[in-house]
Amino acid sequence: MYYARLAGILLLALLVSVACSAEASDDVDQDRIWARYTLSYNENTNNTTASARFRVGGPTGSAVQITGPAYIHFNNESLPFDSVFNIHSRTLSGYVGSGTFEYGDHDNNTFVNNATISNEIDHPAGLTSISRDSDFEYEWQGPPLVANEEVVVTMTDTESPSNEVEVFSTSSTGA
Repeated sequence: MYYARLAGILLLALLVSVACSAEASDDVDQDRIWARYTLSYNENTNNTTASARFRVGGPTGSAVQITGPAYIHFNNESLPFDSVFNIHSRTLSGYVGSGTFEYGDHDNNTFVNNATISNEIDHPAGLTSISRDSDFEYEWQGPPLVANEEVVVTMTDTESPSNEVEVFSTSSTGA
C-alpha cells in the first residue's frame, strides 16, 4: 500500500511539473510574447520585489521563460527565473521606489519600461485584529488607486492550527 501511494504521489508531482512548465523564449514567436512588470514593496519584510511575467499571446497564455541570449533586467541586474511560479524576479533589500525593466528578445529588439511605486498606503489607524464572526471592510489609509496599480492584502489567521492565509486584491481605478 505504501508503494502504491508513493507511486501515486510521484506521478501527480510529475504531471503537475510538466503541466506547469514554461516554454523557452527561443521556441516562441517573439512578436507573440506578452509581458507584465511589477514593482512591489513589503513593509513587513522591508523588501522590494521586481518581477516580470512573460506569456504567449496575452495574460492567460502559456508561461515563457526568457532564455539566452534574450534577457530580462531590473536596474541592470538579471532577474532569475522561478520555475515554481513561472516568473522572473529579484528581491531587493529596503524600499526601492522606482526602477527600469529592460527586456531584450531573440530578434534583437529591446524594450525599456520604467516602474514607480507612486502611492504609499497604510493599514487603517488602530487596526489590531479582525473578528471572523462578523463582516469586515478593509479601507486603507492613502489615495485611491490609479490606472495600472494594484493593492494586495494578505491575512493570516494566527489562531487557526494551520495559520490559514487569505489573499485579497483589487486593481479597480478609484478604489
